[in-house]
Amino acid sequence: MGLCIVLVKVARVPEYWMPLMVGIGLLLFGLVRRLTRKGT
Repeated sequence: MGLCIVLVKVARVPEYWMPLMVGIGLLLFGLVRRLTRKGT
């Protein structure tokens, strides 16, 4: 979450991109967890 706020401040990302970035982050996090669980 903090990373998104930093991106908005540093990269001048518009405010309305925030929910999209959070959603993509959660999706990637879920994918990584699923893949690592299958690997074991």
